[in-house]
Amino acid sequence: MLWARSGNRCALCRRPLVAKRTETDREAIVGDEAHIAARSQGGPRYGEVPAHLVDNYDNLILLCKEDHKRIDDQPVHFTSEILRKTKADHETWVDETLQQKDSAIRISFPDHAGMFPLALLQSGSDVWNIVSGAHRYFLEDLDDTASDGDLDCSASFLQNAKDWGEISADVTESGMRAVRDAKRSLATDLEALRVRGIVVLGGTRHGVVRGGVLPASRWSDALLIVMSDKDERVDTLRWAAPYPT
Repeated sequence: MLWARSGNRCALCRRPLVAKRTETDREAIVGDEAHIAARSQGGPRYGEVPAHLVDNYDNLILLCKEDHKRIDDQPVHFTSEILRKTKADHETWVDETLQQKDSAIRISFPDHAGMFPLALLQSGSDVWNIVSGAHRYFLEDLDDTASDGDLDCSASFLQNAKDWGEISADVTESGMRAVRDAKRSLATDLEALRVRGIVVLGGTRHGVVRGGVLPASRWSDALLIVMSDKDERVDTLRWAAPYPT
């Protein structure tokens, strides 16, 4: 509730409290759920709230780490009354900003002129590079004329690829051995498809998501297409595909 009503911003300086992810690292939380009246004896404003209410919403304020340090080190200036008013004023500002601003979320892909760049995926690394860090997945399975065995193999690959993509940030954080395990798993699936005469085309498009009260941030889509190596569309789609809808 505190994060939602505070709009992911510090109640004092209003800076965003989730730092954007980089090409190599996941997002970083740079905000604190600070106590107005301290929980521990000797802390700032300690004793102004009964012990059984100290962790309640009314005694919490969302702050950046710098302002959290300020209110702790300057309790004479930052009284409980000032902090509660600051919190209330900030939550009112968030609410009014959301009502006044067009909060519709829009994703644009300025670098891709209506096409999705594709490549023939031949290794676990190829698949990992497509799904890792993606925010959304477009998966195209074999058509219904394929055998049950081919369909099962294809569905297993697509699900596995999406699963690895969705946990890719945690896998990367766990280290290179975990990343290699993911790539080996994907390579095993690709080999199972290859012996059945099935190929995988894939690509990533990068865009920008805008809207709401937060700054614009990076967005990426992953597309995987599984098809028979005899499918006449392989040569057509090998370089690019229209945007999926």
